Amino acid sequence: MGAEEQATRLAKLPDRIAAIVGKTYGEIGDQFDPENPGHLADNDALVLITDLLHDIDPKLIERNKAKRLIRR
Repeated sequence: MGAEEQATRLAKLPDRIAAIVGKTYGEIGDQFDPENPGHLADNDALVLITDLLHDIDPKLIERNKAKRLIRR
């Protein structure tokens, strides 16, 4: 993957993750319909986000999984 393609993927990453999260029960709440193909179960969304991160850098999750989470 070239530098320009990598930069494009990184620039699109927040919007792609937000689109995935926006389709989950965690975000939709009581209006969530598991029969709606546009809605995603939370665990399915996590798989899609994981795939996006692996596309950016296959070792990204492994390098960061032991880091402490700081809530802001």
